[in-house]
Amino acid sequence: MSMSSGVHEVERDAISTGGYVPVSATDKVGYLKEEYFFLQSQYEDFDKRSLSIKGWIAGGALAALGFAVKATPGKATGFACIAAASIALSIWILEANWKMFQYGLRDRIRILEAFFRGQTDILFKDPAPFQIYHWWSICHVNGNPIYPNEKHRPRPLWLRFLKVAAEPFVCLPYVVLIALSLIGCFYVWSS
Repeated sequence: MSMSSGVHEVERDAISTGGYVPVSATDKVGYLKEEYFFLQSQYEDFDKRSLSIKGWIAGGALAALGFAVKATPGKATGFACIAAASIALSIWILEANWKMFQYGLRDRIRILEAFFRGQTDILFKDPAPFQIYHWWSICHVNGNPIYPNEKHRPRPLWLRFLKVAAEPFVCLPYVVLIALSLIGCFYVWSS
């Protein structure tokens, strides 16, 4: 049974039973398998989109810096440098948030992988199907541990955000663009 036809059956059964639908072990494994592949695909799509955004911002910021360096020093060139730095900082913040949304899928993926491995040391041994948003919310908002040895969890959301923003694959090329923009500002203002 495909997930789409199974979902319709589950919806129909949920209406007739007042909300709770018992799922057979075979169906559960099938639903969890499809959920795993869906989540893994979504997780990888975040990285693809992030790389596209990095390409756009790098090209735009370098064009603005090129304009600032070639133009006659003045307020417009200083403004172009400040604008390039501001845009790079804004997109960096957005990408860190984007990465946090992506990481919200991580725990569910890890729980499903542990389930299929038959791993017993995980705190959530019997995952229910159709819980993507529920687990995304738990992971993104709370960041609670899913293994007993994850003593570093939970961390406040702002601290997790700063850690993500500082990861090299998140902060690059933004840190470089901001630094070049600020150097450009000092160059323009010192001329």
